[in-house]
Parts: sequence; structure tokens; C-alpha cells
Amino acid sequence: MPSVNHTNPFALMLLMAAAAKSAAAAGLPAPDGPHAVGTTVWHMIDERREDTRTEPAWDRRELMVRAWSPTAAVSSQRAAYGPVGRPRPDVATHSLPGPAPTPGPLPVVLIAPGRGLPSHVYWSLAETLASHGYMAVAVDSPHSGSVSFPDGRFVAPSPDFKPPPGLFAGPHAAVDAFFEPAARDGAADLVFVLDRLGELHRHDPAGRFRGRLALDRVGAFGHSLGGRIAGAAAAMDDRIVALLAVEGIAPRAARRGGLDAAVAVVLSAGVYPHAIDNVRELIPNRRSDVFIVTVEGFGHNSVTDLPLLGDDDRYPTDARDALLLSGRLTTSFFDHYLRAAELPFDEPSRWPAGVRIEAHPSPGDGDVRERAARER
Repeated sequence: MPSVNHTNPFALMLLMAAAAKSAAAAGLPAPDGPHAVGTTVWHMIDERREDTRTEPAWDRRELMVRAWSPTAAVSSQRAAYGPVGRPRPDVATHSLPGPAPTPGPLPVVLIAPGRGLPSHVYWSLAETLASHGYMAVAVDSPHSGSVSFPDGRFVAPSPDFKPPPGLFAGPHAAVDAFFEPAARDGAADLVFVLDRLGELHRHDPAGRFRGRLALDRVGAFGHSLGGRIAGAAAAMDDRIVALLAVEGIAPRAARRGGLDAAVAVVLSAGVYPHAIDNVRELIPNRRSDVFIVTVEGFGHNSVTDLPLLGDDDRYPTDARDALLLSGRLTTSFFDHYLRAAELPFDEPSRWPAGVRIEAHPSPGDGDVRERAARER
């Protein structure tokens, strides 16, 4: 079992909530899709892998996984916001607890959180995806993120993955080497969760997800370190055909070797000068479309709920507007590559003036959007 941080296991969540507004003033944005949203949480254990960062060394790798999906259910109940066992009563969600999803097949988007962040801070983004017919599946990976388990245990972010001062000043190879263990472990977590979802698709004991998931064309979303994790997973598993990384970048081997998946990298002005050289390494050996997206006024955590709930005024863009735009970017990208939507992701008329998209089309006939269209 993962080790427990006995100091103050929920210090991170308390810090996030310290400056929180009331639910009435800072409630999560209502998802803008046509479907109601349900959410389900699982505690998964990968019996094949040891968790070498815990004591004893033969512990198995444990994860918390939360899914949001479209549902036809009707209920006045709403799921609690926050990690398992530690709800945030001041924040009202739009998700029903535990209903069956709508009939499938539902396209699946995996969510890899940023370093030190729990997956519930992507709740608004996940609700938006689910309201548009996706099953959004967020994976809390121990040590790189913050993980709360149903029995009360808490695994804090490992100091091994806290960047030392000056790391991002270069060289780039040092940054890649530092984050390689976290990217490798997190990518294996995503692939494991995909396999478990496949089991639920084939024979869910509760019957809720049986026959309802489209797992042959999966999307992966990653934020910050989660962008590396999602990129590493896309390089490992060809079920992932579309990768959206926000303020993060795939590992060096994946960038330089090229990816089969379509890729969009979203950068704020603050991160752009530090990341752009690495991002451009995705282009020469790409095997599908690559987009570099810059958004004026965005900050590193604008894609999360943190600025909205924590009154974070570091970023020029209004927190609620940033979440709405994040949802639009995410659903539009995955609509194009998982559902073969006709309107191109980089169509200028669909984006406000502050969004700039640099497009590098697929060099051959391996475009996954065309493949998705053939499969429909």
C-alpha cells in the first residue's frame, strides 16, 4: 500500500480552499453540451507493478480514477466536489453520482493531472467533455500527483519530482531526464486504466459500462507534467490517436521519434519561450497533424478550477472565461480526431482573436481523423 503522509495530508487542498469564494459567487461553470453528466470513482490496483517509492518495496501500484460521462438519468442529487472522503461543501457540481452512461459507444478521453495536483481540479473541463458525449477519465497517479484513498490514506507528491531551482533554464536534456521517471510511471498508469476500461466494456459486473465505450480511438489530455505523461502514453499505446497537452510536452524520445497521434500543444505566454524549441521537435517526424496553440492572457493553471475557486488573480483572463475557452478548445480538438467532425480544429472563424493556432498538417495518409471517418 502507498505510504501515508502523516504531517497534514490535506494541506494542499486546504491551501487551495483558503481563499475560496462561496459556491454562489464562484460555482463551477455549467457544462454547455446537450447531455446531463454523471460521475463514478474507482480505486484500481495494478497487481503487475510494484510501487517502488513506498515501503515495503513490494507494494502494488494503486490509483484513484474518476470518470465523468453523459447520462440520461434524472436526479436532484449532485456528486461532491473534491477528493474521495474529503468533499468541498462550498462548491456545487453539475454531476449526478453514479448513474449509467448513455448508450455508446462513447469516445474516451484520459486526463493526466499536473504535478502535485489532484484530478478533481479538472472537474469543470471533465463535465464539459461529458456533456458533449465523451467519457472523461482522470487518473490520480501516486507520487507525481496528490492521491486520496477511500480508507483515508493520502499520498503526497514526492519531492523527487519537485524541480530543483534553475532546472528550466536548461539544458533541455536535463529537464527531460529529470521528469522521465514520472512520465514513464504515469504513462503506464494510463495504459493500465485503458485496459481496465476494456474489461468494464466487455463485462462490467454492474452493467453500467458494458458495451458502451469506444476504446479503439482514445484521446489523451495532459496538463503540465501530465502533458509529458499523456505524451508518453500516446507513444506506448496506439489506441491513443489524439493528444492535447496544455503547458506540457511529450518526452524527448516521443517528440523526436514522431507520434502517430494528432497533437495539439497549448501554451501560455509565460511558458512559450521556455517550451517552444522542444515543442517544435514534434514536427519533423510527425505522422499526423501537429498544432501549436497560444492563448493570450492564459496562465499555467487557467485550464483548472483553481483560479476560479481560489480567487487567483495572477492571470489576465477571467477564470470563468478561461474555463469556457479551455472546454471549447478541448472538445473541438477531440471532436475533429475522435469523431471526424468536418470543421477543422484550426478554422480561424471559430476562435477569438487571442487564440493563435500554428498548423502543421499530416505529411502522409496516416491522418487519424480520416481513419476515424472510415471507421464510423
